[in-house]
Amino acid sequence: MVRQASKLVQVAKTKAEWQKVAEHWDSAVTFMQAVPTSHPKHTIAQKKILEYQANLDYAKRAGNLAVN
Repeated sequence: MVRQASKLVQVAKTKAEWQKVAEHWDSAVTFMQAVPTSHPKHTIAQKKILEYQANLDYAKRAGNLAVN
């Protein structure tokens, strides 16, 4: 998810490509949200949610501005 989104964001130009980037970031957010509070990496997951959500928001804005 994250790796794919990171690669795609470097080349995305069209609305469809930005939509794909957004889908990957959305999946990454959902995955991090599923980390239980009892998990030792829960705190890291919470930080990643904020990071990935910001990336998702960026991809959505870029997609809205893209031609095609």
